[in-house]
Amino acid sequence: MSLNLARQARVLVEAWKAKRTIVLAKEPDGERFGTIEPSQGSAAAANAAGAPALRLLAVGDSMAAACGTSSQQHGLIPQFCSLLADATGRSIAWRTVGRLGATLRRVRYRQLPAVDGRWDCLVICAGSNDIMANRAPDGQWLRELRESLDMARRHAHRVVIFPAGQLYSIPALGAALADDLKRKVFAQAKAVKKMCEPMEDVTYLEWTHGIPFGDTKWFWCSDCFHPSYEGYGVISRFLMDKMTADDIADLSGSHEPDGADAD
Repeated sequence: MSLNLARQARVLVEAWKAKRTIVLAKEPDGERFGTIEPSQGSAAAANAAGAPALRLLAVGDSMAAACGTSSQQHGLIPQFCSLLADATGRSIAWRTVGRLGATLRRVRYRQLPAVDGRWDCLVICAGSNDIMANRAPDGQWLRELRESLDMARRHAHRVVIFPAGQLYSIPALGAALADDLKRKVFAQAKAVKKMCEPMEDVTYLEWTHGIPFGDTKWFWCSDCFHPSYEGYGVISRFLMDKMTADDIADLSGSHEPDGADAD
C-alpha cells in the first residue's frame, strides 16, 4: 500500500511539474485545406483515372492542428493524405478543424456540430487530452464517443478514428507519469476498439505501441511534447500501414454526391 501511495505521489508531482514547465508548441500558420495528387507512377492512379477527388475532413486536437510543425501543410493529416492518395490513386481534397488541447467533449459539442455537407472520409483525432485530464473511458466518456461516431457517420462514407497514441513516450514527461499514462492509454484503446468493431463504416487505427521513434532529436519538436514534421511522417506511415485492403478499396471506389466544399 505504501509503495502504491509513493508511486501515486510521484505521478502527481511529475504531472504538476510538467504542467508548469512545458511550453507547448502553438498551432502553426497556413491554410487548413488543400489538394494532394497521387505520386507520378502510383500503381493505383491508373485504376482511379477520372475519379473525383476524395474529400477528407479531420477534426480533433493538436494532431489535427499540426502542432509541432512550421506550417499546417506539414501536419499529420496532409502527410497521411499523401499516402492515402498513392494508395487509392485518387486526389485528396483535405480540410482540418483542429485545436490545441481539444478533448473528445470539444469534438462532440463544438467541432462535429459545425460539420456540414458529405465527406468521403472523416477523421477523428481525440483522446490524448482526455487522458491528460484524467478522464477515464467510463460511461459518460463512452457516450460522448458513441455520439461523436454517430454524428461523423451521418456526414461521411467512412469514419477513421485514431485516439490517444504513445503518450508515455513523450520525452518531456517523468518516468512515473509516463508509466501511469501508458496504463491509461491501453485502457482507452481497449474501450475504443470494442465500440468501433461492430461499425462496418468505422476504421479504428490503433497506435498505442510499435511506432519506431528512432532518434528523439528529430522525432520531436522543440517542446519535446509534440512530434515534428519528421515525427508526423513516421506516424502517418504507421497509421497507413494499419489501413486494411478493404479500407483502401472502399475509399478508392467512394464517389459520394457533391456537397462538401473542401477548398
